[in-house]
Amino acid sequence: MNRVDPAQYDALTPYAVLAASAVDFDLTTASRAERPRRQSSHDLRSALVHHLTLFWHTVATEPGRYDEDQLTLSSTANELVENALQSTRPLDRFLARKRAELPHLVNQTSGRDAARAASTWSEIRGDQILSRAFDTHMVTRATTAEVFPEKLFARPVGVVVDVGGGPGHYLARALKAAGLRWRGVILETYPDAGWWIAANSDLTTRTELIIVPPGPISEPPPAHLYILGSVLHDLTDNNAKDLLSECHEAGHEGSWIVVIERDFDPADLRHSARNLDMNILFGGRERTPAEHKAMIESAGFSDISVSKTRDAYQVLIAGKGA
Repeated sequence: MNRVDPAQYDALTPYAVLAASAVDFDLTTASRAERPRRQSSHDLRSALVHHLTLFWHTVATEPGRYDEDQLTLSSTANELVENALQSTRPLDRFLARKRAELPHLVNQTSGRDAARAASTWSEIRGDQILSRAFDTHMVTRATTAEVFPEKLFARPVGVVVDVGGGPGHYLARALKAAGLRWRGVILETYPDAGWWIAANSDLTTRTELIIVPPGPISEPPPAHLYILGSVLHDLTDNNAKDLLSECHEAGHEGSWIVVIERDFDPADLRHSARNLDMNILFGGRERTPAEHKAMIESAGFSDISVSKTRDAYQVLIAGKGA
């Protein structure tokens, strides 16, 4: 009897399959439903069902990849789960443990997003090795495209605030794009933030680290440019909208905001897995360029440009009174 082999598709699907019974996922219903193209709901349960249905339709198009009676893990997928839980790489082991909580998390009462995010960040930042591994992952996965055009630095001097900037890798690129004429601020929740900046002596004297209490970052200081690099996907819709509105309110007239996120297509299995991961870890979610544009516009920004990079990132630039 053939078994589906989610190990061939992404690292998260085995955990989603294990959680299928927790949401009474029904293969008959899934096989009759249309292949999902849009994420209609953003809670964890809906994100899981969306991913399982999308996975079902993906493997169902490949003969011999599924069991007609039940959705079960292949031995390869089971081995993947076990190996991840025993991994010597701190970040892999941490992610495996968090994903393994999915069957329990999906049946929790609603409104637990904030607690989930707080727990995840506390674990990451409470372990120096894990924290550095997480930051290094974010640096290596950052887009290599030029995302800071000259128009952002038209004024002779200014202030760039990197909101939730972690190591400061995007801020470093912005300051260099400004010709080292501007000052930088990293707004973060942990004292080791900005270590990428600290490794560049020409940037250290131009950068200030502001530590804020744990939780969703808020109340950014006044600036001429705000950077939100891979930040919004960690947040609920309400928290994301609040942060964008606060950047608009705090920004000087003529200021800019740059939002950088991974491209997202809800009909893509790997993108769906990434979306489910954000929900498991932080109660957040991935968003399409159109969703990001609508949120930025509702915060009061205008002259919004949307572009996609060759390495599959979406970059949105908008101005205040621009």
